[in-house]
Amino acid sequence: MHRISFVVFIVFLLVSCSTSKNVRKEAPKTTSKEVSANPNPKILEKALSKEEKIINTFIENPTFQNHLFGIVLHDVEKNKSILNFNGQKLFTPASNIKLFTLYTALKLLDQKESLIKFKETDQALFFKGTGHPAFLHPYLPKASQAFDFLNASKKSIYYCSDHFDDQVFNPGWAIDDIPFYYQVEKSSLPMFGNTSWLSRAKGQKEFKIVPPKLKNNIKYTSQRLKYPLRSTTDNTILVSNELSSEKDWSMDIPIKTSNELITLFLSDTLNRKVSYGCTDQMSQTISDYPTGELYKRMMQKSDNHIAEQLLLMCSDKMYDTLNTARIIRYALDSLMEEIPNKPRWVDGSGLSRYNLATPSSMVWVLERIQRRLGQELIETYFEKIYLDETKSVAVFAKTGSLSNNFCLSGYLTGASGKKYLFSIMHNHFMGTRKKIYTEVKKQLLMLHDEL
Repeated sequence: MHRISFVVFIVFLLVSCSTSKNVRKEAPKTTSKEVSANPNPKILEKALSKEEKIINTFIENPTFQNHLFGIVLHDVEKNKSILNFNGQKLFTPASNIKLFTLYTALKLLDQKESLIKFKETDQALFFKGTGHPAFLHPYLPKASQAFDFLNASKKSIYYCSDHFDDQVFNPGWAIDDIPFYYQVEKSSLPMFGNTSWLSRAKGQKEFKIVPPKLKNNIKYTSQRLKYPLRSTTDNTILVSNELSSEKDWSMDIPIKTSNELITLFLSDTLNRKVSYGCTDQMSQTISDYPTGELYKRMMQKSDNHIAEQLLLMCSDKMYDTLNTARIIRYALDSLMEEIPNKPRWVDGSGLSRYNLATPSSMVWVLERIQRRLGQELIETYFEKIYLDETKSVAVFAKTGSLSNNFCLSGYLTGASGKKYLFSIMHNHFMGTRKKIYTEVKKQLLMLHDEL
């Protein structure tokens, strides 16, 4: 009996050892691929390049969570993008689209351009606008000879706009914004920037308006309105009787344009009758107004109206007609055929929600602008944006803002003196623009210090 038990015990040991060997033999090996998939954080930190670490500071920023953002940073000397996160993704660029407008204008317009084209007969002077926005513009230098030329003529004067082949608003513009200063109608001959100026001094009851011909359009009402509000269909401006008179009021209000209104303004301004009438071959010009003044205001003040009119000026130059969509097609096909990630571009200002562009395409156009302008003119036209409170570090850039969207694209000089192009785009965030903008400037300051 003891002998049988001993045999059974020996067999059990042999089976156990065999099973143990098989288990050890068939255990899966840990591969290098699996190690990299589940790395030690310290090993990962050492493995990251300097550029990857910088990108991580953007990705991990709590303010940049839960919305779409992208960044491209381009080394000018190496002609190479050294940071690229979502650089090929499409964003709503807002006023960053003005970079496309600036590049197109730089390619097609001269250093000085005429406000009008005209033809004279023995008895009459016929003229039309070129889309140039400077005629009696309240915020541009009064350097044009067009007014003096018209004013000096002793002939019958006729204004024409039959070459304006466009709509006053672009696709994707908000109907809610029609009464407000930043969404101004396009036209062939803007006067006063197609904007009126409404004002009232503290303690006074009546409002004043420029141009004065619109005075009768001010209507006082018992409605409770926080500010004067223009109708979306005509030039009626409603002012609440309850509007506080304990402070100064001053605001720009867009004008609803028409040929009748333009001839009325011209007659009043020139102090003589101006009629509407057209003839052929109105081709003579007075090329006297510096386009640089337009670029500067568009880029530094983000003037939407000037941006739109610049594209119309380009269209007039190419086709002798004014049409935004046509000149955009030409620009994309002939001036920007090499741009990466071809954008959807529908207006000059960036007001349209239909615009789409990538950070990479913004950097591409920044580089082309830099080639044409050089650093001195870049610093003349672009806004200087300080990155810290001491105002010692700054970038030259273009902002772009719409509700829930903020973008910034421009030129950065690192602490080493090296030059960089950058485009940072944020879309679909729920917080405030100010919070995003503050963090973007902090990140740019970090890039300056690192580079």
